[in-house]
Amino acid sequence: MASFRNELEATNLKDAVRDESVRLDLWVINHFRVLPTDDRFKRLTENQKNLLFIGWLENPSSEQLKEWYDRKEDTPVITDEDAKNFEELGYRKEQIARMRDQLEKAGYRQDY
Repeated sequence: MASFRNELEATNLKDAVRDESVRLDLWVINHFRVLPTDDRFKRLTENQKNLLFIGWLENPSSEQLKEWYDRKEDTPVITDEDAKNFEELGYRKEQIARMRDQLEKAGYRQDY
């Protein structure tokens, strides 16, 4: 027991969480409420985890949008400059338009 405690104290958890794969695993565990010992979690590949996360980012529900933004303090908009940045990242104009539409459907006016 003492050796486990020594190992735990020697481990810098902040450094571990900086690792992208660890953060992605933690997101999957929290978002889908699975245990890391669950076979469904164990069978996921890194690509599948990335696809789940990207899909969640690109297709937010109204509840997610409301959780991400406080309308009183910050109104989410995709400006023309943002759209250029998205295009540089490989997004198509149709995808950007769809994101703007989703924000409008959630009640956020898009003045750009």
